[in-house]
Amino acid sequence: PPKDPPADPPALPAVGAVLSSTYNSNYEAEKCIDGEWPMHKMCHSKSNSYSPWLEIDLGETRQIGTVTIHNRRGCSGCRDRLGAWELWVSDVPGTFCSASNEYGIRLCEASTPRARLCASGEYTHASDGDDFTTLCAGLGRYVTLRLPGRSRTLNVAEVQVFASQGKHTRARCRVLAPPSPPLPAPPPPQYPPELGPNVVLHDAPGVGGWTGWCTCPNGERYAVGDQYNGCGSPPRI
Repeated sequence: PPKDPPADPPALPAVGAVLSSTYNSNYEAEKCIDGEWPMHKMCHSKSNSYSPWLEIDLGETRQIGTVTIHNRRGCSGCRDRLGAWELWVSDVPGTFCSASNEYGIRLCEASTPRARLCASGEYTHASDGDDFTTLCAGLGRYVTLRLPGRSRTLNVAEVQVFASQGKHTRARCRVLAPPSPPLPAPPPPQYPPELGPNVVLHDAPGVGGWTGWCTCPNGERYAVGDQYNGCGSPPRI
């Protein structure tokens, strides 16, 4: 009989989460990593923030494959707040700083070069539905959902991180051997004393040169550059 398809892997357990800001104590970051997304359950940043973010701690470095975002339920006008989104993977916490004040006038830039953008997109409920999954390949401990731009509100129901199902290895750097020293220059040609350097000698049958002299197999020598430029012509010397 045909085998049942393999079950979907469970989400990686998260040990903690941090929001850039919190609307109130009922909508803290932990609400988005508790494995539940019923009606009206969500985490919620302050409204109209500047680039709000949710950082999830996986407890240890993991090979990440995909991320599923469960959007807010029970508010048809709130679902498209997700809008433009980014997912970042990092080895250390604090990929983004908090806004400088409650108005969020300063963009929070990445504070570590080890943070890597693994996915981005534009959410609409009409095309993505309540839940959607995106590839987010990377190696790291922290996964951050960020909504870039002004007047943004982050209020989703759950964010699940899944391990990659393929085999991954760290890249190895190949160290190249130092280049070989250049070959020594060939010695200068040795010319017969009576001819000097401006003479071309050829020992092959029927071959001449341009300018100078040619020597035929029978020992005859001919000037080259006029009608006497081949073996068999009347000798000049």
